[in-house]
Amino acid sequence: MPIVNAKDLAEVCATVLERTVSDLGGQERPQQAEMVAAVASALEGGSNLMVQAGTGVGKSFGYLIPLMTRSATTGGHHLIATSSLALQRQILTKDAPVVAQAVAAELGASITYAPLKGWANYLCRYRLSGGYGAQDALWEDRDSARASAQQLQALKEWAQESECGDRDDVPFAVGQAAWRHASVSKRECLGRKCPFIEECFPAAAREKALAADVVITNHALLGIYVNGRPDVLPAFEAVVVDEAHDLVPRVRSQGTNSLSPSIVRRASRSMKAVSGAGAERLMDVADILEAALEGVDEGLVTLRSESLSQAMSGVDQAVRDSRQDLRRETEGADDAALHLARAALDDLEGALDAWSTEPEKTITWVSVSQVGYRTLNLAPLGVESLLAKNLFSDVPAILTSATLTIGGDFKATLRQTGMEWGDNDCECLDVGTSFEPAAQGILYVASHLDEPGRDGRQNDFLEEMVDLIRASNGGVLGLFSSRSGAEAAAEYVRSQTDFEVLVQGEDALPTLVSRFREGHDTCLFGTISLWQGVDVPGPSCRLVIIDRIPFPRPNDPVTQARSRAAAQGGRNAFMEVSLAPAALLMAQGAGRLLRSSEDRGVVAVLDSRLTTKRYGEYIRRSMPPLWPTNERQVVLGALGRLSQTQDQVT
Repeated sequence: MPIVNAKDLAEVCATVLERTVSDLGGQERPQQAEMVAAVASALEGGSNLMVQAGTGVGKSFGYLIPLMTRSATTGGHHLIATSSLALQRQILTKDAPVVAQAVAAELGASITYAPLKGWANYLCRYRLSGGYGAQDALWEDRDSARASAQQLQALKEWAQESECGDRDDVPFAVGQAAWRHASVSKRECLGRKCPFIEECFPAAAREKALAADVVITNHALLGIYVNGRPDVLPAFEAVVVDEAHDLVPRVRSQGTNSLSPSIVRRASRSMKAVSGAGAERLMDVADILEAALEGVDEGLVTLRSESLSQAMSGVDQAVRDSRQDLRRETEGADDAALHLARAALDDLEGALDAWSTEPEKTITWVSVSQVGYRTLNLAPLGVESLLAKNLFSDVPAILTSATLTIGGDFKATLRQTGMEWGDNDCECLDVGTSFEPAAQGILYVASHLDEPGRDGRQNDFLEEMVDLIRASNGGVLGLFSSRSGAEAAAEYVRSQTDFEVLVQGEDALPTLVSRFREGHDTCLFGTISLWQGVDVPGPSCRLVIIDRIPFPRPNDPVTQARSRAAAQGGRNAFMEVSLAPAALLMAQGAGRLLRSSEDRGVVAVLDSRLTTKRYGEYIRRSMPPLWPTNERQVVLGALGRLSQTQDQVT
């Protein structure tokens, strides 16, 4: 059935949506139908679209149906990028199969879909066989040597039965050290020269993705693509970025390069198997770099010292000379050793290229590890132009999330993503939510508490928190702006109550979330990782406590550099760099409460600034429209009644 215009595509998509919902035994939501029509129109018209779809809308169907329908009628290939592993798995195992089945039934076309991850997410059979030798010193940390060796042996055995070699499918815990010596990066891969090429896990995954109608990847690979590596993704005619609120920091992260003496020395060890002179040369400049970094304070580098500049020039020359060594001394050299050496030099060149970029366009800072080792870091100051040029200008792009309107409109997100740059044009749509936030939840702001200070919270804050937890009889997700705050709060609650309190860091995060979901009266406390992506529908999460507005740390180098640039550009630095991200996190955190139409509960913000400061209104406009109150007794009573009702049900 040929599609000739957006109206035709939208009509067919509406039919596919009806069939999809029917197959699931559900009921079509008007918000979902509106999103399907808007995405179909953008795809067929070749335009960009930013669509906010609240929890409960089912936004994955909102874009999967138009993508798969369009593939079925035009044969085009499309890309979906998600931020979280959980959503990627949901799409692959639940949503995509249902939609593909509906498209096949409606149009008689078979739609294929496949995941795509980075090369190092898969086992390397050649490396497991010992093919790469020990060029990079297998177990540098002797304390973990035994555990890592056991994990590596287990991976060898698992590789014999695995069909995909995907790290996410490994049925046991694997540390980073063991995985590093069971996988390779794309640059380290031998390619067609590998004796295991016919059994290669990452090559098979990429081949499957290249042939698929719809590829489901992650923000990390999309970030690499945007930063100038188009070869990491197959060609696509349209892209959907889900969880798009997280896109900009992911792109900046993938554009960040680091250089340290230890990284240079690791490259030296890789060179040793190929060129002794090259290895010695790199070891010498590593010492010079170490001495230069000792004279640089931790934090943002606003003025590049002469000694550091000379050290970087020395590293650059050493890399150039070592590259010449590789060209001259390849005869008889081991292929694996050559690939490791080239990959190590490539990594150094990435940092050197970032260093040579105009300083005013680069964020440069020095970080210091717990044991005192210094690292030079370089990140792009702005990623708007990269996104505008490399992603939004050539193919239709659909950005979607439950939290794209910050302060009540799309302006901040449009600016940060580069959707408004140059000739780019973007339609914005908020389809709302299928829930009734004001009827299902309460937003309580403890306006009587003192403002949080830099030295932690006072006893009145802890007592307020315990009173709320007791009224709710547990079932609490505690979102904190710092690890120390979460740990201190957990210790206090444990001393004052008998509720089980789980704290991020005490176990793997998925395990903690699972225990929280299964325990009706359990409390889970943690930091930023819990503010986004935690999906616990039902009475296990009936109270979300937010300790304070999560403004970025003022001494964070990226925050400092972006604030300077905003001020120099005549823009409001606080609004752009601190307030907008904080409002986004507040929206994400509050969004943990209502995950189904049956959920009821309270979001309690124990930061009075949400009502006492002028910027509080901006943040509240970003959050779900729950019923607001500052009345303590009203909330305690509501939590008590809710707890009793749910206890009777369970």
